[in-house]
Amino acid sequence: MTSTASAGREFVIFGRNQENGYELWDVEPVPTGPERGAYLEELSFEVEEAGGNTATKRAASARDAVDQVLAGLCAERGDTYQLTPTSNVTAYGPISEPPGTARALSGNHTETYLVEAASTPGPAAITVEGVSDRESQAIRDRVRAAVLNSDRVWPDSRLTVTLTPTRPGADRCVSASLDLAIACTVLAAAGLLPAACLTRTALIGELGLDGSIRLPYEARELTDLLRQLRSAGADTVVIPLDALGMNNTGVRTFGARDVSEALSIVHLIDKRCLYVNP
Repeated sequence: MTSTASAGREFVIFGRNQENGYELWDVEPVPTGPERGAYLEELSFEVEEAGGNTATKRAASARDAVDQVLAGLCAERGDTYQLTPTSNVTAYGPISEPPGTARALSGNHTETYLVEAASTPGPAAITVEGVSDRESQAIRDRVRAAVLNSDRVWPDSRLTVTLTPTRPGADRCVSASLDLAIACTVLAAAGLLPAACLTRTALIGELGLDGSIRLPYEARELTDLLRQLRSAGADTVVIPLDALGMNNTGVRTFGARDVSEALSIVHLIDKRCLYVNP
């Protein structure tokens, strides 16, 4: 049994470490007074008999206490370690963003990608899989800053983003042009954007810290990418507004100046309004 000394009341968290995450069984406030020791001893024995473990944390809420446990486990086992689907999330306390997933297409000047995001209970964090640690950190910084500086809410949940080339066997050559797709799928996975809006939709653009969108390669390379995205299943593509005139493929494209405009377009795609290149 472990403990930390910090502000708030004391909670005991019990559950089981599994290969893919922590299975939370319950969280309870620890009694104060002379009964504390006997309570923790008896509970620890019962939990260990069931194959689990306990930890005590001082926190402002049950959720904060669990987050402390998860943060410690992430430090030991990696950023992807999180609550398992079998966890008792009711005990975890109010969750700002419900678990969810979303996906969209994107691409760089050589490959098309499936961008998938998952939102699960846990300390607010974002992990980008399929890239190096350095690239993951840069993507996290750009995307989060762009969303917040666009006066949008950043999800209060654990986010995992996976980048997968749509062409089997293709080498990963991730570029910043996937930023916009990452931002939209993250918001959709967290329930801040209807995930259905991203169905058969591709999003291309590097995000500036101020929320602006640009194309990080030559605009002439966009034509081949649009054709590849259409072959990958996209029937609508959102691109930087400055690159809109480069589309001569017949693919339905929308141009956006910044994150806020892109999100508005995604909401209104079926109405075929704003900066449309039919």
